[in-house]
Amino acid sequence: MKKLLSFLAGMLTAVMLSMAVVPALAAGGGVEYGQVGIRFFGKQKVEAGDLYAAPNGQQVPSSITYIDAAGGKTNYLSIRQLSELFGVDIRWDASAQSVEIGSAGTGGINDVAISTGTGEAPKRGISEKPQFGQKIGAFEEIDPSTVSELKDTGEVPVSYLKDTRVQYQYYGFPEYTVDVSSEHGQYLIYTVTNNGQKEQYTMVAHKNIGGNSRELFSSVLVQPGETVVRAFRVDKNANPLDYSLTFGVGGTIDFDLGTDVTVSLEQYH
Repeated sequence: MKKLLSFLAGMLTAVMLSMAVVPALAAGGGVEYGQVGIRFFGKQKVEAGDLYAAPNGQQVPSSITYIDAAGGKTNYLSIRQLSELFGVDIRWDASAQSVEIGSAGTGGINDVAISTGTGEAPKRGISEKPQFGQKIGAFEEIDPSTVSELKDTGEVPVSYLKDTRVQYQYYGFPEYTVDVSSEHGQYLIYTVTNNGQKEQYTMVAHKNIGGNSRELFSSVLVQPGETVVRAFRVDKNANPLDYSLTFGVGGTIDFDLGTDVTVSLEQYH
């Protein structure tokens, strides 16, 4: 009798445990791998079933689909894979046990934004001619003589700045950040005329998405009385988040003389 009672107690315990496990499994749901792809601004970047190469070289699923107890599905995507699509820096912060995407202090991109610039002119790294062939983001700097005929075709360009006179004193120079649409044309023409009495330089930069850092094209010297023309080819197949450029003018010496320049920024087909 004791053995029978012991056996029944054991069976009852097993049944109770199994009953407890079933709801837990139901609550936990199920998981499927590689069931969804990723479309990025209308373009298919990842197909369903594609694998993603992790930094350690392992091939892992591009997506994980969690199925809850009610049959609802939630898709999970790799943060690193998304950061690569968006062109955003990503790193692991072990001290905070957190994934850090981009950096703090970023702002939005306006169609045309004007700021006061860095307030400090570089003493070195200024050249007399642009570095043709340099490509950053969606833009490649090219020889302006190869597209000089654009202004003679009669085409009406998109003008972000047109013969705009800029005068200021002391530190800080204006910067113009433009969110360029490739639909408006294949070429950007940036013209700076130095009306003042001191050397100036033209600055063109591409801001990295999700961070405060910028990638600089070459800074080019503009002597008093001279005009510098810079041309950039727009890549219509680039990442849609890479169509932002910042244009600026700065002085190299004698801030007390002030700055007086005329600038134009136009986009042509």
